Amino acid sequence: MENYACFTLIVNPLDSVKKVKELIEDKKFVPAFNFNLVFNGKQLEEEDKPISEFGIKNESFIQMRQNEFQYIQLPVLNNARKTTVIKINVKETIEDLQVKIQNQTGIPLVQQRFTCFYANQALESLSVVKEREIPFLNVVAASSNQPKPEMITVVLGLLTDPEFRHIFKMKYTDRFDKVYLDYGVKAGYDKPEDLNLLWDDGSDFLNVKYFDSPQKLGMPANGTVCLSFNPKPGAKREKRKEGEIKIKVNTKGEKNPVERLIHKGMSFVEFKVKLCSELKVAPSKVRFTFDGEKIADDDTPDDLDMEDFDCIDMHISK
Repeated sequence: MENYACFTLIVNPLDSVKKVKELIEDKKFVPAFNFNLVFNGKQLEEEDKPISEFGIKNESFIQMRQNEFQYIQLPVLNNARKTTVIKINVKETIEDLQVKIQNQTGIPLVQQRFTCFYANQALESLSVVKEREIPFLNVVAASSNQPKPEMITVVLGLLTDPEFRHIFKMKYTDRFDKVYLDYGVKAGYDKPEDLNLLWDDGSDFLNVKYFDSPQKLGMPANGTVCLSFNPKPGAKREKRKEGEIKIKVNTKGEKNPVERLIHKGMSFVEFKVKLCSELKVAPSKVRFTFDGEKIADDDTPDDLDMEDFDCIDMHISK
């Protein structure tokens, strides 16, 4: 697949093609419906069959082929005569489309009425749009009294550190990718692929994927759920102190930026002295800029509303 280099995937010979695609989705964050697998020039179309039946063995080379033609661009016209173009896969359902409409137009699910579909068609595939050559959808908001969006409260922990605990709210239709990215960093793991996210539903731990949402998993709307990060074997944790963030420092002549931890309350003159000591540079010759603006010595990351992985430029005078 374009933009993807070769990578190794450990699978069971009895795993189905569908299972392998799900493993790739977890590893590379590419939706499984967005690609097909090809082996020895043949597409693996029977996704319920184990990969061993296709002659796939240890160290076999499988290609990912992008499934470009499954997408449709669907103009959605609301009752205010405003059009929003929604890109969606024809394998998704009308219900999936409703969630996308809610996210992109603000019309809640309970208020959406289509002029070309009936309520009992919600679980049908969107291939019906293609087959009937529907040029656009009319979406009517049933009421102007919009209810408050459904939320869930998340209690997030880290299985390897009982002291790590965060409580926050998220929308019922939001994906968990932001949890992986934002709170994975707070847990000390910059790479989301180093973590599994588990949901304790009271009877078992269920795996929460990058593209899942509370709605998709059937979590209790307006309720509280307990989630835990579980680091994968070999993942290295970077322990942080409360209030620390990681920023990137660009220096002229260096290909990659330097990454350093800084407390949100630390002044940049303190940070400068510490960094210059490491780099063997005189602090008097160094100044920092952020988004093109000079950083004053008494500025702090908190003053500048900096977040994890924000980038500053380091200028060294001769």
